Amino acid sequence: GDLKGFVATYEEGGEDDLRRLKVRLDSSQDQERIPPVLLRRMKADILEGLPARHISRERVPMPPEQAKAYGDAVFQAQTGGSSRGDMMRAIHAFRGISLHPDGARECDPLDKDSVRRWFNRSARVRHAVEVLEKLRASKEKALVFIEDLEVQALFAAAITTHLDLDRQPAIINGSVPGERRLEIVDRFQASSAPFDLLVLSPKAAGVGLTITAANHVIHLSRWWNPAVEDQCNDRCYRIGQQKLVTVHVPIAVHPDFGDASFDVRLDELLERKRQLSRDMLLPPVA
Repeated sequence: GDLKGFVATYEEGGEDDLRRLKVRLDSSQDQERIPPVLLRRMKADILEGLPARHISRERVPMPPEQAKAYGDAVFQAQTGGSSRGDMMRAIHAFRGISLHPDGARECDPLDKDSVRRWFNRSARVRHAVEVLEKLRASKEKALVFIEDLEVQALFAAAITTHLDLDRQPAIINGSVPGERRLEIVDRFQASSAPFDLLVLSPKAAGVGLTITAANHVIHLSRWWNPAVEDQCNDRCYRIGQQKLVTVHVPIAVHPDFGDASFDVRLDELLERKRQLSRDMLLPPVA
């Protein structure tokens, strides 16, 4: 059609309009003479030879301490200001508490009782630890993605104490130079230990690393952009992987707010973005 009609239909069009546009672009009414305008290959459609991948989303109830901290943050948001800055601070609080109400505080990583208490104050952390306990028993390896640098350090030290590991898991984040990252990955890949884990930042380790020695991914932190999260999963789900890959996504649920809890809403948002990426014209960008 004409440009004016196209702009009127699609410039301010909704999701259904864009879906119809995509269908028209990647198909052709005359396949014999006119190829589709748009050709798009998704890795999942063409990659062969990989084992199955399973996404395990587990809704886990917040323990009392975490639920109280989350409830206090909701009350503060409801009674505070309504500016954009106030809303951003509220979201930041919900996000942080949903990971751990104490952050990297209130824990002596060398004391088993202190470590156990810190684990048990967070639904997500407690679930991740339960997964790691099972992986040690089944002799499998994992990648644990955490955004907060202080929580990274505390978690690595605490899990070492809890599981009586011979050495502390390595950490890859933005402060680790590229060559050092490759050294850490090479050592992890070559290790003969039946169980091991790496702690990584989603952004720093989301691209360019092949870590097929691990076949489990645990997302303790979620990223707003699902493409970044999918890139994290692909560190171990790539050529060379021989085992079933499981992606663990613990979702902290407040006992009173239920489906309105931050983690539940964020998971819904990320899945909606993934669906839009599949249905629309271009994948999301970082």
